[in-house]
Amino acid sequence: EMCIRDRLRAWLEPVLVQGADRIVLGCTHYPFVRAAIEAVCAGRAQVIDPSEAVARQAAKMAQECAGDACAQSSGEVFATTGSSARFAEQIAHLTGASAQTLSLAWRNGLLECAG
Repeated sequence: EMCIRDRLRAWLEPVLVQGADRIVLGCTHYPFVRAAIEAVCAGRAQVIDPSEAVARQAAKMAQECAGDACAQSSGEVFATTGSSARFAEQIAHLTGASAQTLSLAWRNGLLECAG
């Protein structure tokens, strides 16, 4: 069975050999394996994690879309480009807690409130 580092090496090695000097983590789940990606890149490429900037933008979008509902929320507000009801069900299943969700949609290259 192939471990995660072996899989990452198989995916990253071809681009590293071709001279990539930066690897941008372009999906929300990549930070979970960032340390393994950095180990594979081992000084050959800089790993860039934009997750903090993405989180700030998501918070800004949530505030713009939900306004006072987000500001007055007693907990976290989770945003999705999918079904907010289904997302709330998944969060409840995984955490055992209810969650406030917000639907966003891509329109003309911009992320906007789906409502």
